[in-house]
Amino acid sequence: MTTLTGQPLATLTGSHLSHIELGLDDPRFTVVVADRGDDTVYIEFVEPTAFHRDREPALWSTLVDHDGELTAPSESRLVEHLGNLVRTRISDPNFSVDSEPSLGGDEQEVLGVSYSAAYTAGETFDQWWERIGWPIIAETINVTDPGTFNAPYLLTDFTR
Repeated sequence: MTTLTGQPLATLTGSHLSHIELGLDDPRFTVVVADRGDDTVYIEFVEPTAFHRDREPALWSTLVDHDGELTAPSESRLVEHLGNLVRTRISDPNFSVDSEPSLGGDEQEVLGVSYSAAYTAGETFDQWWERIGWPIIAETINVTDPGTFNAPYLLTDFTR
């Protein structure tokens, strides 16, 4: 992330930053700085669902259609639940979360999630990253892994 340190977000508009550019070991994340005038950064997250299906088969069977695909209402609720879990665990809750099925491309069995968080005039990438970018990513990682100590697992208290 050293190349992004100190760069005003306004100069990065239209950028799609891969997990490598962000210094992450996790390819599920991409950061997109919206075009000028939007003052928003999007964190795109693509979660393979096979692990969750295999770990919680009884619950999972209530969330999918006859082809094994998440139903639209189940996907929306799951994304909302993920956003709520993340929101309660970070200090800056000022972000939105939406289901984004197109993020998975042609892959099946993925959950596409788009977080959006505004940035302020003059805010640098590293300021935004520390304030809200990294906390969202870290908590998303935590709640999608049932083995993370002291973090709720996405499906533990999820109800259809």
